[in-house]
Amino acid sequence: MGKNYNLFIHGEIFEEESKKLLEFILKYAEIIKYANSNSNSNYRYYGKALSDTSIILGNSGIDDLFDVLKNKKVEFQKDYNIEEIKLTEEQPKIEFRLKKVNDQQYAILPNIEIFNVTIMKGKD
Repeated sequence: MGKNYNLFIHGEIFEEESKKLLEFILKYAEIIKYANSNSNSNYRYYGKALSDTSIILGNSGIDDLFDVLKNKKVEFQKDYNIEEIKLTEEQPKIEFRLKKVNDQQYAILPNIEIFNVTIMKGKD
């Protein structure tokens, strides 16, 4: 495959539940293509404006992805770690209790493993 390779995707061959994800990927691929083709040519020496090997999401992109994958488990990469997460609107039921360690110290203890919960803030 070279630079002249073209990919034609026919949406009708995808399962109905996969079409929204396909539309998401195509939308962001078009954004990346446009940004790279219109970036200042003086900076071409340093590489492309946006990577074309992955989609980096901002707040609006997180909202778009959430709408597509709501209530599904997906592999997700954040800060170089890959893990399976479930995208949900449910609020985590986190409660804390105060435990006396000694006369001068207290510990705040959650009722769940808080490192298993990631709250991502989108635009909305």
